[in-house]
Amino acid sequence: MLLEVEGLCVNYGHIEAIRDISFGVPEGTVTTLIGANGAGKTTTLKTVSGLRKVRAGTVRFEGKDITDVAPYDRVKLGISQSPEGRRCFIGMTVRENLEMGAYSRTDRKSAAYREDLERVLTLFPRLEERIDRVSGTMSGGEQQMLAMGRALMSRPRLLLLDEPSMGPAPKLIAQIFSIVTEINKQGTTVLLVEQNAARALKRSDEAHIPETGSIVRSGTGSGSGRRPGREGRLPRWRRLSTT
Repeated sequence: MLLEVEGLCVNYGHIEAIRDISFGVPEGTVTTLIGANGAGKTTTLKTVSGLRKVRAGTVRFEGKDITDVAPYDRVKLGISQSPEGRRCFIGMTVRENLEMGAYSRTDRKSAAYREDLERVLTLFPRLEERIDRVSGTMSGGEQQMLAMGRALMSRPRLLLLDEPSMGPAPKLIAQIFSIVTEINKQGTTVLLVEQNAARALKRSDEAHIPETGSIVRSGTGSGSGRRPGREGRLPRWRRLSTT
């Protein structure tokens, strides 16, 4: 198991945002958290990336306890996040944003770095077309692609994607989900947070549904065609105890 979350509890002040969440992300999969706003999905991703402090519970990456590891050190370990709302550096160009995604790397003048940049621009041709454009002038869909590309520049083993379908025009959403599948096929494990359940499940191997801070159901997605004819469905649900 690449990522293990066990008994996770997170508060915002006195408000309990996550209550005893446990799940795993197998290496090589797309695992999805789906559900309504306020269910704790984004807080879970922020906790995995180190942006939220844990009140109780454990986060393990490759079997190692990283619960108290700083966010920038988690990037070095291989965890990278494309945040909700994209959070591009709007005064910087596309190229500069991508360079910021590689800030933790020490090989930014190497052939490996240039190969990773080329990989991102191949995945997102629009970024190559707009490489010297200030990102604040780009559309929501283009900024989403940039946020994903920026996260990939750290060469993550686990990519955290928070609501990639939020903001882009409908014609770009299908393209973004296809790119998620391609990223996974190229060897990056993905933990996806998404409200668009049908599209997310079609691309997922496993899925979990949190409600008001606890995961109440888990199941298997269609896994990029591994179960033909079942796209967008969870055929084997497991209801979890909420007590």
